[in-house]
Amino acid sequence: MTYDLTVTVADDPWNGTGGDGEWDDRFEPNDRPGEETPLAPGTYADLRITGADVDAFALELAAGDLLTAVANFSTADADLDLALLAPGGTLVADAVSTTDDETLRYVVPAGAGGTYVLLVEAFRGEGDAVYALSVDVEPSPVPADRFEPNDLAPTPLLPGSYDDLTVTPDDVDPYGVDLSAGQRLDVAVTFSYADADLDVFVYAPNGSLVAEGVSETDDETASVLADATGRYVVVVEAFDAPRTAAYALELRVSDGGDGDGDDDGGDGDGDGGDGDGGDGDDGDGDGGVPTVPESPFDGPLPGMTAAGAPLDHDGDGLFEDVNGDGVGDLDDVFDLAFGLAGLGSLTPEQVAALDFDADGDVDLDDVFELAFR
Repeated sequence: MTYDLTVTVADDPWNGTGGDGEWDDRFEPNDRPGEETPLAPGTYADLRITGADVDAFALELAAGDLLTAVANFSTADADLDLALLAPGGTLVADAVSTTDDETLRYVVPAGAGGTYVLLVEAFRGEGDAVYALSVDVEPSPVPADRFEPNDLAPTPLLPGSYDDLTVTPDDVDPYGVDLSAGQRLDVAVTFSYADADLDVFVYAPNGSLVAEGVSETDDETASVLADATGRYVVVVEAFDAPRTAAYALELRVSDGGDGDGDDDGGDGDGDGGDGDGGDGDDGDGDGGVPTVPESPFDGPLPGMTAAGAPLDHDGDGLFEDVNGDGVGDLDDVFDLAFGLAGLGSLTPEQVAALDFDADGDVDLDDVFELAFR
């Protein structure tokens, strides 16, 4: 018997390491600490992620730099996410969604220049994707203020006035104020609406939203009479997140009473239905605070080192801010994933608060569901 054999030699996009299905782009290997690929600002096409692959890039950033990193991809292939680590390895920014493409913005605080690491990875380590990465570095329109980075944990503050604060692109500024039951907190945020539409929210120690100031004008105020002793979290953020603004913050604490007569948590012109794209919750102009369920948590989750008790920022009964740092982000996903083993002692009410997939328990499926949120 005779036969013809044809052999074709071509470049193989697979790395051939035991058939694990990882693509080799031109920057591999760059999966691990010490393997980061140095990147200069620019656009890099035909990059690849497969499964549990992680692409790590080293960026040299100086104080005052505004980093904008954009990953372009199709979620039909894989759901890619971005994360940024500071020189000491601390997570300082991330970009996580369930749509095509991700954009991460970060302003380097004073004294924090150095080598940052930008990570690109697929959610759940699933899917194969070709993507393009654009990196832009330019001077920030406004500098990061003296309390940055504080997006992922509230800065403790005493009553008083704080000037020269800034909201930079995609920035969130949480502040912790300790109150005793019966004390009144009055918050005033002074800024120009022409720069950005800033809003202010106040959360009780149990994570409930108890006051807010949302409008389409200069300045915001919010007030709350503490019904429990503990740390209240004041959050200042821009409704139109990519914009920047300088602002001043005033925190006044008094022993009960009516203060300035505005204990309804707003300035009376909530903008939930006035064309601001859903920035407020009441939409009826009365500045009221939405009713939220009482928190079943009186401290951090068992066995977890966290800023505080889990928080429910939107009043839906699910406590997405697992580590209680005032911000719902990728850190909460990681903390829940690594803390699952210590959650066996949860009460039924606590289970319901963390049961993101509504199946009656708290397990790895809830971690995945939280990531999608």
